[in-house]
Amino acid sequence: MSEELEGSIAEALRAHGTGAVDVSRLRVGALGRARSIRRRRIGLASVGVAGVLIGVGATVPRWSGLDGTAVFGGASPSTSGPAIGVTGVALSLPSATQPGAAAQPDLVGKDPGVLHFDVDTAAIGATGIWFNSTDGVESAEVWNGAVGHLNTWYSLAQKREDLNRGMSLDWQPYDPEVTTEVFGRPATLVRFPQGFDGKQPLYRITWQPVDGLWAGVDVEANDTATAMKAVFALKLNRSQRCAVPFRIVLPAGYRWVGCNVGLGPAKPWETSGVAIADSKGNTFRVDIGYLSAPDQYTPNATVGGRSAQWIEPSQTTTGGGTSSSPGQLFIPIQDWVNLTVGGEKMTRAEAEQFAGLVDVGTNFTDLASWPAPPVS
Repeated sequence: MSEELEGSIAEALRAHGTGAVDVSRLRVGALGRARSIRRRRIGLASVGVAGVLIGVGATVPRWSGLDGTAVFGGASPSTSGPAIGVTGVALSLPSATQPGAAAQPDLVGKDPGVLHFDVDTAAIGATGIWFNSTDGVESAEVWNGAVGHLNTWYSLAQKREDLNRGMSLDWQPYDPEVTTEVFGRPATLVRFPQGFDGKQPLYRITWQPVDGLWAGVDVEANDTATAMKAVFALKLNRSQRCAVPFRIVLPAGYRWVGCNVGLGPAKPWETSGVAIADSKGNTFRVDIGYLSAPDQYTPNATVGGRSAQWIEPSQTTTGGGTSSSPGQLFIPIQDWVNLTVGGEKMTRAEAEQFAGLVDVGTNFTDLASWPAPPVS
């Protein structure tokens, strides 16, 4: 999504309400929806054409010759083609005490508070990144808001079926699968000429960086060399904390199942959130950061001495389809920082109860000082 379009959306939203407009969240939401659409429409697990060089150029790079240390933390081999987009921004989270995925792949997806990888965002011209850990998969979505933007998605999992969860093969056209190598390890590359929006080609590269670990990189790019630059930006020699500026102690019967954090160039951090499940498998979220206020913020509750607004669940019917919005408790914290608690089956009483358990800090700039872990 271009910055010009984001600005137009933001101005339109401001005309209908008050408070900060979370452009970053709109962008992340758009990327997430695009990914969901693409996942429904594109499938690779059953593509049976291997070793063919038709449709992706005369040759496919076979990057090799670097040992594991250099591969997972060093510079990328040079490739043909221009640099991606514009100059990027270095965006990383505080280091975790666990080793990276390359050293101990069995840890990937086990702890929602730790991401066992990093992305060299500056090297690929990125201006923002959204990290996520849930359901045994660690992932990141990278964007560049400038003209010639790049959207790249990274996924790590111990099992390939988890990596490709939700993918199905249907009518989406794709070029024959190609076998190649990533730093000496066998890999597959598939090009989708129409991508998921019918405008931008999409490449998917899948391989095992080490035994017991699967990696997938989906890249909107115009050529193979550019797509491979994104592969080289994946760093598996360090782990990071999913930094959240609050702490919550869960009551009996609840468990922490997911964590996410978004980083961008304008603020020290943009959003963080955790996902929590009850004994019946129902999940809800606690999110904090640059989150927009309701169209008309009207306090109707008090939580921990702070005013809050409970927003009732709603349904909207458009174009013959129905979309639903779960109930949500919105709590202004400080300046541009707001807190939300909500979920599909969460009642107002439950939302207020959990919001009361959230101990929000006052420092929203020093991520390294935030609680580790944020949920216990």
